[in-house]
Amino acid sequence: MKKIIILLTSLLIILALPFTVFAVYDYSDGTRTTLLIDEADLIPDYDEADFLQKLEYVSSTNSCEIAILTVTSTQGQDITAFADDYFDYNGFGYGEDDDGLMLVVNMGSREYAITTHGLAIEIFTDYNLNRIENVFIEYLSDGNYTNAFTSFITECSITFDDYKNYLNNGDNNYYHDDEYYYNDDEYYYNDDYIEIPENNKVNIFSLKWIAISVVIGIVIAFIYTGSLKSKLKTVHSKSAAQDYVVPGSLQITQQRDIFIRSDVKRTPKPKSNSSSSGGRSSFGGGSSTHTSSSGRTHGGSRGSF
Repeated sequence: MKKIIILLTSLLIILALPFTVFAVYDYSDGTRTTLLIDEADLIPDYDEADFLQKLEYVSSTNSCEIAILTVTSTQGQDITAFADDYFDYNGFGYGEDDDGLMLVVNMGSREYAITTHGLAIEIFTDYNLNRIENVFIEYLSDGNYTNAFTSFITECSITFDDYKNYLNNGDNNYYHDDEYYYNDDEYYYNDDYIEIPENNKVNIFSLKWIAISVVIGIVIAFIYTGSLKSKLKTVHSKSAAQDYVVPGSLQITQQRDIFIRSDVKRTPKPKSNSSSSGGRSSFGGGSSTHTSSSGRTHGGSRGSF
């Protein structure tokens, strides 16, 4: 059921993208020739043009390229190094800083890697990459490659939108949660602002409502206990414990001290926090980086399926 919901959401978002006709880029200057290289033949021929159009659209509207590469082997090279080199030496990346990311899927070892460069390192932090992987990895494992790449493109598009909103808000209170976005009292769905009438905005966790709930609880408890007390007209409390003992019924014949328990308080040693994700905003840092064979800085992640 979860997979069906994710698939339907991904398809709705993709279908919502305006499918305009894109001009064919001029690659005579040595830049990359396509954003989709399916050497492992995982994508049906009739879907390739559609995927390429989506990749071009998301890349051009965000000035940051996203690409997909499938292979059957990396010729013994580590998949992260392979992804970095393929990106660096084949002209990928948008603008002077070659901003972009690439998903590489190796069917031979059933591994994948995502390499990021330039602005993509800041946008696709470790937190965001982990979130994206959690969506498409299930489809890769099941051999549903069309849905895997569809969800990958969709999540990349969502992350770009998150980043734009993060820049506009200028704080760390903005984060992504499925297709809904929350920032203070404003609600968004697919970047469309949803206006909630004031009379429907009832925050049951506000101090006002908590105080009202406590007062109501005290009043109800007072009335209930008062009702019980009124039924005990013949019962009166005693001021001393000896008034409850029948004379002559208590005889102490032996006295001794018995150890019952010990009370030991332990204080845990504070642990250092190595996270630098910048909070729930998922931006402003938190990307693990390394240097590729070309000497350029890359971020990214990897895994198996």
